[in-house]
Amino acid sequence: MIAPAIQRHLPLKDPTFRPTMGLDGAKHLLDLNEDYILDLVADRALSFAWNIGLGEERRELRLLRASIDHYMAHGSKPHALTEDQAFALLLPPGFSLTPGFSQVIRPAPTSETVSTVSRPYLTNGEIQRSLNCVSDHVLHLVESKDLKLQPKTDYRRGPNGSALITVASFERFLKSRRLGK
Repeated sequence: MIAPAIQRHLPLKDPTFRPTMGLDGAKHLLDLNEDYILDLVADRALSFAWNIGLGEERRELRLLRASIDHYMAHGSKPHALTEDQAFALLLPPGFSLTPGFSQVIRPAPTSETVSTVSRPYLTNGEIQRSLNCVSDHVLHLVESKDLKLQPKTDYRRGPNGSALITVASFERFLKSRRLGK
């Protein structure tokens, strides 16, 4: 008799964690053109959107998926989500903020496979998934001083080379880049 295969469960990153989407995704989902979506952002009907681009001439719009869902369900009715709550949605599942950084604590995950993490930094990959962008874009934001590295750390290509970016600089970046305030 052959012994049953034992499959080991590996706690991997949540592949569904993409709290923002680009303008093309929003156009597709809402079936609206770019100008109309930009008007919705300016009018705050889509209340949480950020320009994550490098410099003024390069706009890279990211919209909070929760804002799009709210607009689809309620139209132009104002979203009750606060800026702190929106920031908490941009943190990885199971992440809680270290005291002193913000008052927001994301609810603990429901799955037993993901533990709650509390640290003053996010990895390049976590920010990449949060902003729905490529890892090089996050590194360009670090190089342009829009995001700050955790003190006494560096980054490089390859295993264990991920940039460790302070939660405080990520929060400041988002506040400074928010559209339609």
